[in-house]
Amino acid sequence: PSLVLYLPLWKLDGAKFRSEDAYGHLATVTGALWTPQGRVFDGIDDYIDCGTSIALRPTYGELTVLAWVRPAIASTEKYFATLYEANLHNFHFGHTNANKFYLGVSNTADGVLIDLTDTTNYTINNWYCVIGGFSTILGVGQLDVNGVIKASGATSGSARTGAATLRIGCRTVSTYFFPGLIGEVIIYRRFLTPIERHSLYLATKWRYRG
Repeated sequence: PSLVLYLPLWKLDGAKFRSEDAYGHLATVTGALWTPQGRVFDGIDDYIDCGTSIALRPTYGELTVLAWVRPAIASTEKYFATLYEANLHNFHFGHTNANKFYLGVSNTADGVLIDLTDTTNYTINNWYCVIGGFSTILGVGQLDVNGVIKASGATSGSARTGAATLRIGCRTVSTYFFPGLIGEVIIYRRFLTPIERHSLYLATKWRYRG
């Protein structure tokens, strides 16, 4: 029941499609060409709009987001998934200008609930399973890369849950476009345990060899 988005981009072709979860979110593609490994984002103006459903917001103070990504360019700060509207983040998930994977979540005052950053740089043209999650109930957040916990931290305050659009491959329709492949995006409206996150990585990694 906590699975609120399953978006297997390696499978879903066409300019519009529904996510393969109980909610069936309508996803509208701008650019982002389909391949058997996922969607190719050009880093200029490609993105996928997944709508504004309340189901995608951390309304219970917990969230876990997975993205399989293959960065094509070592570049400045870019996002492969954001829940964002009118200069307000619910969360932003991508990499920093230092080529490290990153999850940032806002609190109700649009301050920092938690920031999690990988300890090592990624290399281009390699697949990575990046999983970030947090819980205001437990007061913790963690970031995994390829099945290994890379960052942990304490939450501060309550999660922002205001209306926002989920976009894959950018922040807004004009900023922070991700260059590379995105294979799939999965969102749970709860904080997955380390064992659950590792199992999710093992269950999906067979699609992303080489």
